[in-house]
Amino acid sequence: MIHSLLENLSYTAQRGLLGGASLIVSSDRRSDWRKEWRGELWQVRRETSGRSNSMLEMEAARIRFCVGAIADAWCLRGRGSIRQKMAHRSALDCILGLACVLLACAAIARTLPGVRAELDAMRHRARPAVLLIEDAQSSTGSPIAAVSQKEFRDWQATGQRFFDAISYYRSERAWVDFDGGAGDGLEVARVSPNLFAVLGIPVLLHAAPASAAARRPEAVLSYQLWVRKFDSDPAVIGRALRIGGETVQIAGIAPSTSLRLPGNPAMWVVSAQVDRESDTEANGFVIAHLSIRGQAAFAAHGDHIPIAVGGEDPDEASLVGVALRDESKGPVALGGFALFLAFLALPAVVSVSLGEANYSAHRPSWRRQCMRWLFMAAKIGFVIAIAYCASMAIAYAMTSAYSPNAEFAQFALGFVFSLFGLRWAVFDQRQRCPVCLRLVTNPTRVGLASHTFLGWNGTEMYCEGGHTLLHVPALPTSWFQAPRWVYLDPSWGFLFSP
Repeated sequence: MIHSLLENLSYTAQRGLLGGASLIVSSDRRSDWRKEWRGELWQVRRETSGRSNSMLEMEAARIRFCVGAIADAWCLRGRGSIRQKMAHRSALDCILGLACVLLACAAIARTLPGVRAELDAMRHRARPAVLLIEDAQSSTGSPIAAVSQKEFRDWQATGQRFFDAISYYRSERAWVDFDGGAGDGLEVARVSPNLFAVLGIPVLLHAAPASAAARRPEAVLSYQLWVRKFDSDPAVIGRALRIGGETVQIAGIAPSTSLRLPGNPAMWVVSAQVDRESDTEANGFVIAHLSIRGQAAFAAHGDHIPIAVGGEDPDEASLVGVALRDESKGPVALGGFALFLAFLALPAVVSVSLGEANYSAHRPSWRRQCMRWLFMAAKIGFVIAIAYCASMAIAYAMTSAYSPNAEFAQFALGFVFSLFGLRWAVFDQRQRCPVCLRLVTNPTRVGLASHTFLGWNGTEMYCEGGHTLLHVPALPTSWFQAPRWVYLDPSWGFLFSP
């Protein structure tokens, strides 16, 4: 009984495949071919059932027949088939197709938070000549806070020769309560009100100044925290948060940046209390912007300069100033370098020749030649733009903020997409008629391999407009190495007319 049920199910499925194949055939012949294929299916099932094969082998033979019927349907479709239309698409169709792919890649990339964050990181860079002042004993990977709030206030009250602006921040781990009772342990920095001004980084979104009576400590969220906890909602401005036992108000959103301050704070609590008396004895960091005199002094010390305080010996200074620079190279720079490497590697994967030409007396006009090269340039331009947008979209699909790993992925993908995109552009151009820019078709084998040195041996394709023949040698020789275009005069046109 089970065997009979399986037979009926397989027969129904195979009839469905043949019914789908009949839909490919033109409507006036559809009914006849459906009956023909179903009759042949009955015969195939009868023949395979009479053999001593397993059920799996019998069903495989029947499925192969159904797949063959689908291939026959495509052949019966003839010039109306999708494959035939794609083979003869014009240059305009090619450009429109590339434009659609570019628009799709750009639209997808633009909607990804990671791409927007990377573009923000490129636009909002810390201004030059900004130092992070830390303990002189700090190692390269772990800066040590060495400046107390009292020392910072003394610096503020003292005239500075080498700095024209200074700010202070101290980072600590704290529990933050969000809306709905959810909480998380985050790195929270207590900063001076002028921190972002000293860094030269603007606040993307910010609330209107509150009145003095209702003023609470203000918090600026990092871009990563804004995306992760608030889904990039601009309405978070003005909300209240609990940090430990303190209530703060969200006053702004910091832009995404590759600048990494020690502790990598997720939130900055901006309060004038940092600049005033405080009970805490914890040390913090000073962010300072060099004056013109300071920049001249700093230039002689590279990226680190000892800072002597209160008459210290400069050789034994307890503090050191480290230059703060953005780590990001920027997507445009990475994409440009990947494209440069792709152009260098292109001759290794494809011959950049577009073929020789046998003009005889039918050289194409200058207008036709210019159109051919403009078409080639347009294809290369679209390929470069698609490689840039697609590499950005894939690299930043799984991250919502600036990431060095995503930058590396963008560079690697940009190189691969650019290289193979340029390779496709050369191959496509090589098989397009130089007169009408349509793909040549109907490949025909000409000659024998044993006659290579007596006559040419290879493949011949023709332009349906009757403009050219393309001869592609099967084996490059000293007299016939590259594909060769043969231009035809109008008297050949009747052979190519439909």
